[in-house]
Amino acid sequence: METWKSREDVKKIRETYPVGSAVVLDHCRSNFMDIKDGMRGKVLDVDDIGMIHVLFENGSQLGLLVGMDKFHIETSEDFIRPEWKRSCYCLGSFDFHDLLKRVYPDVKAIVLHLDMDGLWVSSDADDEWGPTDEELCEKIGQYLGVRVTSIHIDDCDEPGIWIVYTK
Repeated sequence: METWKSREDVKKIRETYPVGSAVVLDHCRSNFMDIKDGMRGKVLDVDDIGMIHVLFENGSQLGLLVGMDKFHIETSEDFIRPEWKRSCYCLGSFDFHDLLKRVYPDVKAIVLHLDMDGLWVSSDADDEWGPTDEELCEKIGQYLGVRVTSIHIDDCDEPGIWIVYTK
């Protein structure tokens, strides 16, 4: 099966699966333990080879390929992930860092600081750069299409970085 995509093919994939669109995984070519058939996700990016990067409802990410993986655009207007019903979403530090790179594409080296005082973001290249908590919530909210009210660390219930939001 041919996986090489022309520029025109990639352009069409980007138009068909724009960032933020909801997709449902019908069947994946590989057996990923955390990502099951029927899971929903949001498109984070379509890269230059036409791979569609999706953040799934359980916080896992996977690159999908048209023609290899089976998936479709979620068409219902009430696409609500289970985490959205709870109004919070948990990411591991690696996934959160990846989200930050997508939210701040112009920042070359993003550093995620996690300690007893909480979390903050800076740039390895510029010690002066770093969004305030409010700016971080606003930018992530714009990217995810929700209103983020807070971002915090929790080691108790489910360890990770929690994004709390409203629709």
